[in-house]
Amino acid sequence: HVFHGRVKALAEAAREAGLKF
Repeated sequence: HVFHGRVKALAEAAREAGLKF
């Protein structure tokens, strides 16, 4: 599912951003 893949990518990016800041 493309939409689900995008949501997963967004969640992963947000998690990485949380680790950075």
